[in-house]
Amino acid sequence: MLGRMEQPGHRETATREPRRGPGTLPLPAALAPLEGSAETVRGAGRRVLAGAEVAGRLALMMLEHPGLGPLYMRTAFLQGAATVTLAALGLAVGDGLTDVLSDRRLGSLDQVWALVGAIYAALLLAQWVVVALSREFHDALSREASLAVGLEPEDPPRVPRVRLDWKWLRAKVRRRWRALWVLMPGLVLAWTVTVVCFPVGALLNSVLSGAWVASWWVVWTAAKSARAWSEPALRPPWFLRGWDALTARVPFFRRPLRGFGRYWHNVSRTVWAPVSFTERMPLEFAGLSLVRLFGVLPLVKFFVRPLIPVAAGLLLERGTQAADSLRATVTPMPGASPWSPPPAR
Repeated sequence: MLGRMEQPGHRETATREPRRGPGTLPLPAALAPLEGSAETVRGAGRRVLAGAEVAGRLALMMLEHPGLGPLYMRTAFLQGAATVTLAALGLAVGDGLTDVLSDRRLGSLDQVWALVGAIYAALLLAQWVVVALSREFHDALSREASLAVGLEPEDPPRVPRVRLDWKWLRAKVRRRWRALWVLMPGLVLAWTVTVVCFPVGALLNSVLSGAWVASWWVVWTAAKSARAWSEPALRPPWFLRGWDALTARVPFFRRPLRGFGRYWHNVSRTVWAPVSFTERMPLEFAGLSLVRLFGVLPLVKFFVRPLIPVAAGLLLERGTQAADSLRATVTPMPGASPWSPPPAR
């Protein structure tokens, strides 16, 4: 489908460059204006845009690179063509379009929306299959982009192939299952609050649940870089600190509330590291997560997916200065594990 990926000529030179200390990697010329944005940008909106701009400028750098540009575009277009072809075959074999167009219970406008929905669903399913089979090409592009911007690569050098990596697939399923358990306590609390506030319960539930899921989308965006898992958490995440402080002052039902807090600590402990990194630059990672959300769209994903690990790595390198100042005042949690499994991209 995609064949073998040509290796850009800069690989040997880049890999011989000495590795600098944490947080001291220079940003490339294209990204230089963003250096220090976490300290100098005051407006929240500008900080969000700064995080999104990292991915945008990284994409421009890759397109302008004589070795990366052709590989980047060729890989994305071939994956897109494979997705469209697979989706069209699925719709033709499954008679999905015929069923929608022949349903006389639907009006003309409803038929249009049903047709768009069927095509969109087919593209999403076909895109997932293509990514599962050709994800190694994205890893190779991310590695070459990391070398081009002076960032230590997170993936070993290898020739990408079209294949289904069962180990990657099992890790993907396990992490989706873990994400569900991490989300559940917050969703339960949001539902409980809406029961108490009955008149506006439905609206409040939607707002709280949406904000909770969105906050974790930001965390999982940072977690796309293995650097987000590389250091032990210095303290529990913000939501556990808030819960502990709140339940310590409640005069009633303290024991069950504290028990729920201990359960919440246990189910979320494995993801404290990426949450801790996200807390250092939350608005910048929120901007990058918006770019990743845009990449959920069919076909756009092939252009966005290789960018996110590298852009997250650049932001995480910038966040190490805040970590150094935090270590001077906070004692690490006893028993906190410094490592979690590397992210499934």
